Amino acid sequence: MRRWTRGEVLSALVLACASVPCLASAKAGTFEVASVSEMNQLMTRIRASQFLDRATFGAKPEEVDALTARMLQIGVNQAALEWIDRQFDTGQIPIGYHLPKIQEMINADGYLQDQPSVFITRYRYNTWWRQAIAGPDQLRQRLAWALIQICVVGEAGANFNNNPRGTSPVAGVPGNPHWFGLSSYYDMLLKNTDRTYRDVLQDVTYHPVMGVWLSHLRNRKGNLAIGRFPDENFAREIMQLFAIGLYE
Repeated sequence: MRRWTRGEVLSALVLACASVPCLASAKAGTFEVASVSEMNQLMTRIRASQFLDRATFGAKPEEVDALTARMLQIGVNQAALEWIDRQFDTGQIPIGYHLPKIQEMINADGYLQDQPSVFITRYRYNTWWRQAIAGPDQLRQRLAWALIQICVVGEAGANFNNNPRGTSPVAGVPGNPHWFGLSSYYDMLLKNTDRTYRDVLQDVTYHPVMGVWLSHLRNRKGNLAIGRFPDENFAREIMQLFAIGLYE
């Protein structure tokens, strides 16, 4: 399966913006301009804002200003492509993984990972908001959020949200709370945001959180002689939820 080109990524962001009238249909009022040049600048700023609204969890005014200026310099599409390339360049913008940030916060608070005070609400939820809202890798964070809507695991299922420590495959490492596995799963999606969807499905398949959630962890081969059938739960969801359906 080939990788998506940056132009195809752009089409999901910029072309949607292009179909939105910039001035005439807005119900927030009119925008008075003194010249054609000022109108072009305003329309470009609106286009930059629309693009960043789709590609991030919310851009700062200075980020809109910077992209607007670049669009005026080299064109709307080329500036958007340049922005996408920079977001995927880990040399410029490293991937903001969640689990290392959780561990960093726990250490900064003076706790050990196996203490009862290490709660999911204090660390996993807080980390998600910090990374999603403040992280510089906004496109990756937004794409990971999109992927988790497709390759779904339930927070409350299979004791994922519980705090017990042990050698559970969900926790991954002895002594870690079970919910560490959920952040590990999300980090796996972050890692795959610039790879093919086949790569996504492969890593989703082998991640222990999905193995527990859809019950294919340690799945045994069918043996009709003894009346044993393989667990087809995950296979069904691959066709019905994670891919494009039964008929294709």
